[in-house]
Amino acid sequence: MAAGETKAMVTPAATSYDYPDPDWSHFSGLGTAVMEDGVPNPVRKILTFTSEPLPDDVEVIGSIVLNLWASSDQTDTDFFVRLTDQLPDGEQVPGMPPRARMLTRGWLKASHACTKDEAKSLPYRPYYRHDSPKPIEPDKIYKFEIEVWATACCFLKGHRIRVDLACYDSNAFDFGGHYYGLKVGRDTVYHDKDHPSHIVLPVIPPR
Repeated sequence: MAAGETKAMVTPAATSYDYPDPDWSHFSGLGTAVMEDGVPNPVRKILTFTSEPLPDDVEVIGSIVLNLWASSDQTDTDFFVRLTDQLPDGEQVPGMPPRARMLTRGWLKASHACTKDEAKSLPYRPYYRHDSPKPIEPDKIYKFEIEVWATACCFLKGHRIRVDLACYDSNAFDFGGHYYGLKVGRDTVYHDKDHPSHIVLPVIPPR
């Protein structure tokens, strides 16, 4: 990968991305955000997975987990997850970043996935001891269970449920951001029938 160049590859089975992206705002304090016409865009150069407009209200209350199948060409990487409520298409402003509100977040360092304590874990809450991390094998596919902090939200009819995923976050949109601009590599997220990456939401049945 040449200096100042980034590559992304998307297939029906997987999505790969190189980092750092040259368009990221780096040490300006915006991290993975991209400046567009003087406005920071938090999702222009990260992975996002967005639902269709919801046909009905969806109420979510409780703990959340992202089951992520992924690999890296490095011996370690990081996953930063945001669950976002994206406003209806009719409330979006052309040429501006998608209007949305971040609801909750989750994190996992790949080398710490091996420290999961099965006895203390719950279906929606994997428990990691973080006591004996081990490097991952480059280009090997792993299943990562990423806890996303509990939340309570009603996604209204016409809104979209969006999951943002990156190897860093942004001080502009994430309190206490973790962007240092030092990592170089390529990560791949898998989303085929053999590696069905998905987020598990605690949906409350309609009353």
